[in-house]
Amino acid sequence: MAISNPGLSEPLQGSGVVLIDEIELHLHPKLQREIIPALTRTFVMASAIALY
Repeated sequence: MAISNPGLSEPLQGSGVVLIDEIELHLHPKLQREIIPALTRTFVMASAIALY
């Protein structure tokens, strides 16, 4: 998101969408439960979508 919003003084505050496709194939089950909350804490102005 920092790359798509280079003019922002706080790149982590940029808006956007985080899309994770087939999360169950790529992440351990524990990380599957933790990744969306971690992304929403880090990128507060973004929406996180995981496709199963």
